[in-house]
Amino acid sequence: MTDKSNKKASRKAAALIDNCSLEDMKRINATWVAQKIGVHPSYLSRIFKEDQDCHLKDYIERAKMNKAQELLETTDWTVKKIATLLDYTNPGYFSSKFHQHKGMSPKRCREQYHARQEEQSKKPAAVSVEPAVSAARTAPTAPADSTDSENGKPLLEIIKNRIIKHFKGLFGG
Repeated sequence: MTDKSNKKASRKAAALIDNCSLEDMKRINATWVAQKIGVHPSYLSRIFKEDQDCHLKDYIERAKMNKAQELLETTDWTVKKIATLLDYTNPGYFSSKFHQHKGMSPKRCREQYHARQEEQSKKPAAVSVEPAVSAARTAPTAPADSTDSENGKPLLEIIKNRIIKHFKGLFGG
């Protein structure tokens, strides 16, 4: 095969691994990927290393750990169930591999994710200043000493008070 077709096969394998369904994660290995793209497993492993600068088995393992992280963050499944779904028969081994890739245990990963989610929910929603800015844009332009004919206040003071009132209403002040 040419260099161009080597790269194509390698990138096709990477894309297949990256987009692998949870169902396929259980059976994914070099042989499975090679079969899917129509090349020999040892050939794929060699060209994958050359093109992707990492071993195929390591790339597959990293994809499984990324999927594990996703499952830990989006489900309440046990670590044992996730390990089994990703074809790890020993949850302890799975946890050590997860820690090796992610720098934390699966349990800690889930805890951190939920803590971040909780923190996000406590933050106030983004506040738009557009109504106040629009009010300022549409306010009549007049010298600072101009007054409102209704109550004798300078127009700039009226606009300032309206803006302050608007923001107090937004923040409950």
